[in-house]
Amino acid sequence: MKHILLVLTASLVLATACSEDSKNDPDGGTDSDTDTDTDTDTDTDTDTDTDTDTDTDTDTDTDTDTDTDTDTDTDTDTDTDTNTDTGTGTDTDTETGSAAELVATVGECVEVCEESMSWSYDDSSQDLTVNHLCVELNCCIDGVDATGEIVTEGETTFIRIWETDLLSEPCDCVCDFNIGITFPDVPPGDYTLELYFDASLSQSENVTLE
Repeated sequence: MKHILLVLTASLVLATACSEDSKNDPDGGTDSDTDTDTDTDTDTDTDTDTDTDTDTDTDTDTDTDTDTDTDTDTDTDTDTDTNTDTGTGTDTDTETGSAAELVATVGECVEVCEESMSWSYDDSSQDLTVNHLCVELNCCIDGVDATGEIVTEGETTFIRIWETDLLSEPCDCVCDFNIGITFPDVPPGDYTLELYFDASLSQSENVTLE
């Protein structure tokens, strides 16, 4: 629009100038100038933005836990309890095992010494060896018979061994002998070891077998 106005204005100015020149031209000539300017600007801007975002997330978690526990417990307890009620408010619980024949050996007569007891234990065979030392016996003794048992009374477990001398023809003298006794199949543990001779308690000791 601005270009068109400029063109029209320029045309009018030229026409006026030509008219003046015609009047003032001494030759009587006619000058005609025609300027035509046409400017056409065409701007076309087309912006097309197409953004396509596609996110696909697929998470699959599969947990399979299988626990199988099988417990089989078999307990067999055999207890023989003997309860003695004396009527005085005291109860004694006794678990008694059967008395077993034991192997006893008698050594040669030794010099007079103080009577004592020693012991040793083999944990692999569970054999308990008890030595009754310096026992005063008849000089003509034939041997010693020994029996033993393991018995529990209250909270105490006892190993009891009974010795009896075997004498067919007594002599008129006495001598000190060492007696060795083997008690087999004794489980490890804490015991009170008691040694009896002719039914009388001779030696006693608390022992731990291991």
